[in-house]
Amino acid sequence: MSTRGQVKADISLPFQDKRIREWARQSGHRIAGKYSEGWSGAKGLDERVALADAIEEIEERCAGGLVCYSLDRLTREITVQEAIRCVGGIRLTAKGQPR
Repeated sequence: MSTRGQVKADISLPFQDKRIREWARQSGHRIAGKYSEGWSGAKGLDERVALADAIEEIEERCAGGLVCYSLDRLTREITVQEAIRCVGGIRLTAKGQPR
């Protein structure tokens, strides 16, 4: 979810999507799907239906990895990030993190 601060800092959901697509195009990657839950990465993994769908696509070899704008957009908890990395050998890439 884009907070007022994120919108002000120009890291809204549309901005994040644009940066990821630019990275994919420049890197020669194809985006197999877009999964967005529209709320904070602070939600528990059991509440992340779109994330579960994305992981399933990777496990079924419909996609080769998971790209997010920054890891805290995916989840705030490092243990959850690492658990995601361990599922089906997922390659987790964060592109566009503000400096």
